[in-house]
Amino acid sequence: MIEEWRDVPGYEGQYQVSDMGRVRSVDRVKTFPAYTTSGGIARAASVRRFKGKMLRPGPQPSGHLSVAIGKGNSRQVHQLVMEAFVGACPPEHEVLHGDGNPANNALTNLRYGTRKENNEDVARHERRRLTCAQVRYLRQRAKEGFYYGERHQLAQAWGVNSGTIYHTVKGNQYAAVR
Repeated sequence: MIEEWRDVPGYEGQYQVSDMGRVRSVDRVKTFPAYTTSGGIARAASVRRFKGKMLRPGPQPSGHLSVAIGKGNSRQVHQLVMEAFVGACPPEHEVLHGDGNPANNALTNLRYGTRKENNEDVARHERRRLTCAQVRYLRQRAKEGFYYGERHQLAQAWGVNSGTIYHTVKGNQYAAVR
């Protein structure tokens, strides 16, 4: 299978994304105009060549992968793939992962769907859910102060994503558990 590359919308000629979920910068040339410094020194116009490279995605607490596109602009890889190959996300929709793995950003694994469909996918993929006792324990440990890495260790031990632990402690998930 041949990997297909397309420009990232809004960053044409700078960044590309593949149907396999990889992101790269492309070779490009940037011209800088001539200018005079505040000290009166004249600088000639210059040209700088930028060598393209594969971008290394970083994991988010939710398990999704993100890359830095330009300065200070982090984007989720699955959104870049869908925008480049399918088009903009329709209103009230989000990107869904067919196999339930948020790190699998292949175009064949992605589709647009509603939040309800996403929640149904979660149930279909049988992701483990926390018990009320686990939720209470997490919130108590958060008040006492987690030590470095404890959240990740608990997530592995309980078979959930570390993002689940984070959002549970923040009250975004399991809000009804007191």
